[in-house]
Amino acid sequence: MREKIDTSKEARGIAFYIFLIIVIGILALYGAELRVSTTYHLNTDLLMRQLTWLIVGGLALIILSFMNPKFHERAVWRVYFFGIIFLLALVLILPSGYKAKRWIEFKSLPIRFQPSELTKLVIVIAIASYISKFRKRMKSFLYGIIIPMILITPVMLLIAFEPDLSTAFLIFIVTLIMLYLGGARLSHILLMLTMIALALILLISVMGIDIIKSYQLKRLREFVDLIAGRGGALQQKYSSTAVGAGGLFGSGIGLGVIKQKISYRESDFIFAVVGEELGIIGSLVMILLYFGLVNSLVKMAYKYVRDTFMRFYVYGFAVLVGVQALIHMCVNVGLLPPTGMTLPFASYGGSSMFTFMAGAGIVFSILLGGSNEKEG
Repeated sequence: MREKIDTSKEARGIAFYIFLIIVIGILALYGAELRVSTTYHLNTDLLMRQLTWLIVGGLALIILSFMNPKFHERAVWRVYFFGIIFLLALVLILPSGYKAKRWIEFKSLPIRFQPSELTKLVIVIAIASYISKFRKRMKSFLYGIIIPMILITPVMLLIAFEPDLSTAFLIFIVTLIMLYLGGARLSHILLMLTMIALALILLISVMGIDIIKSYQLKRLREFVDLIAGRGGALQQKYSSTAVGAGGLFGSGIGLGVIKQKISYRESDFIFAVVGEELGIIGSLVMILLYFGLVNSLVKMAYKYVRDTFMRFYVYGFAVLVGVQALIHMCVNVGLLPPTGMTLPFASYGGSSMFTFMAGAGIVFSILLGGSNEKEG
C-alpha cells in the first residue's frame, strides 16, 4: 500500500524563500526609483506596475497550485509548445519601435508581454515530459541529445532572431542540464557542443554569416576592454562599483548615488541596487536565499516526488531559477557581458514575474497534490 507523505513543511519553506526574495526585490525597486538630494523624488510608476504584475502572478500561482500537474504534461506538446512558437513568430511579424523585437504590445492598454519569458517555463515542462517518456533511452546519443535538441531548436532560433541571444543561450543551458540529470551521457553532451562550435566557426569564417548583431559585438568588445582595464562597458563599470560601494550595511534604501548612473537598474541591474543600498549583508542574504530555494527544490524533488515528469519539472525549474540568478549576478559584478537578464522574483518586469510565479504554482501543485507518496 502507499503511504502519503506530508510535504506541507517543504511547501512552506519554498514559499518563505520566494516571499523574502520578492520583498527584497520590492525594496530594491523602491530604492531604484527614489532619488535623494536636498529633497526626495520618487516616481512610483514602475513600482505600481510591478505590484500589479505581482498580484496577477500570485493569482496564476494559486490557480496552478490547485491544478493536476499531469495536465501540463499532456498539454505541453499539443497546446503550449505550438502556442509559444506562434507567439514568438508573432513578435517577429508585428512592428516594433525597438531594435530588438521581443514584446507583444497592447496599444489600448499600457501593457506589453514578452513571450520569450514564458518560453523558458514551456521548455522546462517540455523537456521534463520528454525525459518521462524516454527515460530508459536517454543513454543513447539519438534520444539523449539529438531528438530533444531538434525539438527545441525552432524555439531557440525564433528567440535568437528577435534578437535575444541571452535567452536562447539560457534555454540551451537549462535544457542540457536537464538532459544530463535525465540520464544523457556527459560525453554525448561534449560531443554535441564540439559539433556546434565547429558549425559556428564554419558559418562565420567560411560562409561569412553574421551570427552576432553589431550592437551585440560592441557589448562583447566593451566587456573585454573592461576586463583588460581599458575602460568601456560603463554600465557594468558602474554596477560593479555600486555592488562594492555599499560597504557592509549599505547606504540605505533610496540613498544610493552610483545607481543613478545605471540604465535599467530596476531590471537588468537590480542586484547592483541591492549591493549599494543594502550592502554586503544584503547581497549575501540575496545569494543565500537563491541557494536555499534551489537546494530546497532539488532535495524535495529527490526525496518525495516519485512521478518522473513531476520530479524533472521541479529539477528543471530549480535549474532555471539558479542559472538565471547566477548569470544576472555575474553580469552585475562584471564577470559576464551584459545579457539583459532579470533576477527571478526580484527584478522589475511583468513577463518575468508572471512566468516565475506560474512556475512556482506548478511546483506547489506537485508538492501538495498527492504525487508525494511512498510505499508503506
